[in-house]
Amino acid sequence: MRRVMIFIDGSNVYHSMKEYGKKIDKATYHIDYQKLVNILKGSNDLIRTYYFASSAVPPIEQQTAFYTKLKDELKFDTHIFPLKYHKEKGVDVALAIFYLAFGLNSGYEEGILVTGDRDLETAVTFVKNKGPVTKVVSFRHSLSRKLHDIADDIIYLDDIAAEIEMK
Repeated sequence: MRRVMIFIDGSNVYHSMKEYGKKIDKATYHIDYQKLVNILKGSNDLIRTYYFASSAVPPIEQQTAFYTKLKDELKFDTHIFPLKYHKEKGVDVALAIFYLAFGLNSGYEEGILVTGDRDLETAVTFVKNKGPVTKVVSFRHSLSRKLHDIADDIIYLDDIAAEIEMK
């Protein structure tokens, strides 16, 4: 049994979910994050789940309600950054800092990154050199090639989509 932390790039997952929904001819496809976390942690000891994303200014009520549910009901440690000029700023950097800081200081034995974003490749390389296992979880269509190549293990959301779909 390993000590596990999960790091979710909410923006990457959101946009990837929309594309996946189009591929399977569904108007919408949504992940049930509790189901996802349960599958990803398996029998391991989950230390914490981090969720990083951005929010419109002023916030959209539905988006705010979703982030509140993650924080209050699912007990995710959420980090939400305001959109600036319709662009996301700070999300990838914050996720990389948390992943690196805990990985390099023995905060976890297995880091699970839920993203396909190539911006995290350098962080994964540094953590792997320290010893923790890195699992990358992503839809096939949105996983960067290099992130795929440097991860210790890959879980494709496409393969577990039916199990984690919000009903």
